[in-house]
Amino acid sequence: MLFDAKKLTLDEARSMVSQLTYSDIIDKFIGEVVCNHKYADILAEEWSVSNKDNLGRAGWNLIVHKVSDGKLTNAALEELLTRIEAELKIATPGKQWAMNHGLCEIGIRYPQFTERCITLGETLGVYRDLKVSKGCTSAYAPNWIAKGISMEKRVHPDLRKMFSVMPAQSDSFNEENLYEIRKNLDAMIIRKQ
Repeated sequence: MLFDAKKLTLDEARSMVSQLTYSDIIDKFIGEVVCNHKYADILAEEWSVSNKDNLGRAGWNLIVHKVSDGKLTNAALEELLTRIEAELKIATPGKQWAMNHGLCEIGIRYPQFTERCITLGETLGVYRDLKVSKGCTSAYAPNWIAKGISMEKRVHPDLRKMFSVMPAQSDSFNEENLYEIRKNLDAMIIRKQ
């Protein structure tokens, strides 16, 4: 997106997201603009408790971004899982999808919570009966978590390191980023020979 999140005011972010209704646009706007906003945490708290489906989805998408960063404390994760357990089954469809994504990301990225997330997914049963095309991963939390963990194990540690120096989606590549990526690729090639 051609957008500078740093120039967006809090009220502008609220106004823009409140007008979005199409789930793919909400997800893209949150992932590429709002998650980089200096008030993202405030918006996540505000929107995640909203009864409006689009705002609930937006708030939980912001939470998923925080979960995916892998930097939340056990206490913060416990709080999120308590909310998910209480609200997932009764949430509006878009909010439910994003909350379920949060449950799965916690189970994938935080090994100490994997079993709890799988059990919670089984107990709640959200998306258990969802039909899935061949070759696709089910949104049913136990299946999604298992697939996510198996994918994580397949990624070579050097690739994880290489991608960890890549800039966020809204940043631009600079010489230092490109140098780090090239250096890591060269090291991998040399080790294979």
